[in-house]
Amino acid sequence: MTSVVEPQKSGGLGALVSEGVCRDFLTTLRWPAGFVCPACGARRGWRTDRGTFFCGQCRTQTSVTAGTMFHQTRVPLRTWLRAAWLVCTQPRGVSARRLQHELGLGSYQTAWLLLQRLRHAIMHLSDAPFAGAVEVGVVHLGRPASKSGAMAPVVLIIVEYQRQRPGCIKLWHMPAANDANLRGFVRLSVAPGSRILTAAGATYGGLAAAGYQPVITPPAGGAPAAARTGRQGPRVAARLRRWLWTAHRGAIKRKNLQGYLDTFALGYNRRCTGPDGKRFRRLLAHMVRIRGRIYRQMTAATDAG
Repeated sequence: MTSVVEPQKSGGLGALVSEGVCRDFLTTLRWPAGFVCPACGARRGWRTDRGTFFCGQCRTQTSVTAGTMFHQTRVPLRTWLRAAWLVCTQPRGVSARRLQHELGLGSYQTAWLLLQRLRHAIMHLSDAPFAGAVEVGVVHLGRPASKSGAMAPVVLIIVEYQRQRPGCIKLWHMPAANDANLRGFVRLSVAPGSRILTAAGATYGGLAAAGYQPVITPPAGGAPAAARTGRQGPRVAARLRRWLWTAHRGAIKRKNLQGYLDTFALGYNRRCTGPDGKRFRRLLAHMVRIRGRIYRQMTAATDAG
């Protein structure tokens, strides 16, 4: 594995050697056409000696990290960018323990917080809906029911096809395997009018009424097109199970599952989302446009582990 501290040919961190350079890099991502005051929207402003920006209209002083995922962070920006690069370039994902080791962090809690914020950004990174031919499948991660009677986590797998070839995927942790949840997640991920490819025997009620065109995919060995289109879901499910075990030894808490699914999807989609540098810039550009959650808010929604 190539260390994230070494210069990379495609958009790596070789040139980001100081906090000032990292701050300038984030500034170009947040305001590519020049400074825009977040308070009043004016473009009249200048940078102060402290590295902040002063608005000439409302006289508000702000920083490039204010109101973003980096808001009030005590972690150096270079550490943040190294963490983002590692998450973007590792196909098998990154655990908080490994992130702590790679970045030389003294606290596991800090590494966990960095990873959770990155996963939160990844979760909202791909908002554009899939279109055209889209495969939909449901997989249970584990046995249908455990000894305690609790149902195994249910994951909805959505695969976009381009020219009859599988492309990017989206994964959703469904609270329950029912038609209402499935239709809701499909609406979030697939444009109306798309062809929904489903396996033979699957009953996804209501998709036609919701504006989609359900198509039953013939089993493997049937029509020649079946070998190319509509058969990717089981392969994604198998790779997901292997990844959860090899990367995390299967120790996935249900509350944290969506974050792991988003991390897996990011690595899986590397082949259809461009080079590492482009994906890295896209993630950081998204992080300077949304506000992150503080540690107490995260631990209230999920357990650190």
